[in-house]
Amino acid sequence: MIKFSPYITIYDLEQDFNGLTEVIWTFSKNLKGISTQNQRFNIHIVSREADQRMWLEGSIKSVWKYFDQSKLNSNSDEENRRAFLELIADSFLLAADDLKWDKLAIERAYAQSLNDGIAFCYSSKPQLNKSKTAKSSLKLKLKENKVQLFVVFTMPDKNVEHEILLIETFQYHIDGLKTFKDPQWLSDDEFGFSFEMGITLSASIESLSAKWNHHNSKMELGFIKSVTYVTFNSENERIEWING
Repeated sequence: MIKFSPYITIYDLEQDFNGLTEVIWTFSKNLKGISTQNQRFNIHIVSREADQRMWLEGSIKSVWKYFDQSKLNSNSDEENRRAFLELIADSFLLAADDLKWDKLAIERAYAQSLNDGIAFCYSSKPQLNKSKTAKSSLKLKLKENKVQLFVVFTMPDKNVEHEILLIETFQYHIDGLKTFKDPQWLSDDEFGFSFEMGITLSASIESLSAKWNHHNSKMELGFIKSVTYVTFNSENERIEWING
């Protein structure tokens, strides 16, 4: 699965921008070899250049960077995505010398993100099943805070590819909680994830569909609900739905 190295967070936004996570994930996907998953990179927005500073000790690296938020409402979505991408890249470059990070890697991540249209899509490395009749990979797409996970089956001898929606889940189950990790062949026919309590979520080559395997316990059903994307009006409403 995708690794966020380091894990990037932007603070002190005066208003929400729905595409922000997609900008962060796109840059993270394209950033190679400068950090570890155990590090966090926090960008704190400040309203004056005079307030810019850095704190780079320990595993949490923090940069206070000037960013003009006054145009966010009037800018197009594309303009805002580019502005946040520049903020992230500039913040990394600001800290690069002190942290001995490869500036070319940062600049390449910025350039590739532009080539991607600052739109996130990720595919894992294909895995061959035991009988060597099919390959499978996981594809992730992000829209605001909803992540779609697809299983992509490829049958090389038939030159056929099938894309199956596995689940729609919340963004924090991918980058924060890492609930979905290590996709694998569960049998010669099924590819997906294995969780605690013996629960599995997989897509099948034979049926070309996805399914949960569980024992129908309240705890299992609560887990399945908790990772399935649904919108709520409040946190209490979400908890009631999970426990219902």
